[in-house]
Amino acid sequence: MLAIVAVIPAIGAITASPRLILSHLALASACTAVVLATLAHTVPTFLISFGAMFGVIVVPVFLVVALRKSMEAVLDQQTRLCGIDPLTGLLNRRGFLIRASQLLSAARSSTGWIGILLLDVDHFKRINDEYGHLAGDGVLLSAAAAIREHAPVGSEVCRYGGEEFLLFHVVRDQEELWRCAERLRAAVAATAPVTVSVGGVCAPLMSSRNGSAHSTDDVIGNLLGRADECVYRAKESGRDTTVIDTIDPIVWNDGTLSSHAAEDPPASPPSASLYEVFYQRPADLVEMETRPGRS
Repeated sequence: MLAIVAVIPAIGAITASPRLILSHLALASACTAVVLATLAHTVPTFLISFGAMFGVIVVPVFLVVALRKSMEAVLDQQTRLCGIDPLTGLLNRRGFLIRASQLLSAARSSTGWIGILLLDVDHFKRINDEYGHLAGDGVLLSAAAAIREHAPVGSEVCRYGGEEFLLFHVVRDQEELWRCAERLRAAVAATAPVTVSVGGVCAPLMSSRNGSAHSTDDVIGNLLGRADECVYRAKESGRDTTVIDTIDPIVWNDGTLSSHAAEDPPASPPSASLYEVFYQRPADLVEMETRPGRS
């Protein structure tokens, strides 16, 4: 019976809250005291037996809690590292997508306008072919440092993939996004041995909870698609230039659907999430560095 009493708090400590763990310890200690009081014939015997049993109860609980805290810290660190590009130290594509909802919420509660810039390093494939990938990595580090240093306060910068960088910024209008893009383009040209072609898109953001509103994946996917088109136009214009577009207002579903919308079945199959688009088709990632017009 005492063995069962000693094991229960340790098992509960695996998932229980601190308050529940303390409750289990108190209950186990009380049960132990009752059992030992009926068995021990003298007070010293009771105190010695209770002290021994109390140690048997508390030590495993302490070890389980310590192991649990250590595992939580490791998992938290791994989660953060999975969203960081190991070369530049910026967010990677996964890290940006994880934060997308928070970024949209910040934009909605601020100016109500969102802006995305894609910065593509010009002639990057030629650098890799002529000087090697180590030189290419050095170019990416220089460009990333320039972009991070001159990015607006409150913006989010990530390495979108390959030689492309992405900046998410809460703006007031197209002119503000244009000035930001030009400042970044000039900073890279001045501090790195390369230039960048910049494509950007901005739009008003409106929040809604009805079924016709776009999901976070749809909003980000639409913005990235339009920004990508602008990068192509910048490349066709001679590179080292900026192309910015303004699109119609975007109606965003912040994730909380109304009860009516939640009960209605979807009118069409849901579109693939950004995670599926970006991570389930590795051939597309290879194509990004080999497709024409983007070097």
